[in-house]
Amino acid sequence: MAVTVHKALAGYYWSDAGALMGVLPYAIWSTKIQFDERRRFQMALNLLVIKHHERIILVDTGLGNKITDRLRKIYNPSEFLLPTSLAELGIRDNDVTDVIMTHLHFDHAGGIVTGFADQDRLTFPKARYWIQAAEWQIAKHPEGLNRAAYNFKDQLSLLEAEGNIELLDGDREIYPGLNLRLVGGHTFGSQIVELD
Repeated sequence: MAVTVHKALAGYYWSDAGALMGVLPYAIWSTKIQFDERRRFQMALNLLVIKHHERIILVDTGLGNKITDRLRKIYNPSEFLLPTSLAELGIRDNDVTDVIMTHLHFDHAGGIVTGFADQDRLTFPKARYWIQAAEWQIAKHPEGLNRAAYNFKDQLSLLEAEGNIELLDGDREIYPGLNLRLVGGHTFGSQIVELD
């Protein structure tokens, strides 16, 4: 089987356009993008699915469906579309063998857990989760500004209790031709996927 890469849409959310544009003045970016009355820009949560020989590998999980009322007001997210997008690729939750987390901010890690009416469950119960150890520690014990970006209680505590977690300390080839690289930057423990 050849290695293939697919896009899977996990949903949409609205984020502060000014924060996204950084130092670019409003007078310039306001003529280039569409935004709402709160100057929020709609973001697509596009994830990668890698079919790598016998593995089905998902990169990040999107927002999920366990959004607090506070976050719902701020980000106005769509419904969690990842299960539907994976089904369109012929993939069920139990088919996913690996989940690579680039980092653990709520908009990337929220889909690790799916909330059902009666209980919460791991969205991909048979997967191994590849996470940088430094990122895991920050997510468990965020300080200062990091507190708003991580949600360990709702998104990661169930993974810690029931999941198959592989904490990495730097770069690692997890399968032939598939490497994870610790790059830092966006978060101290951010990693990227390098596919040969």
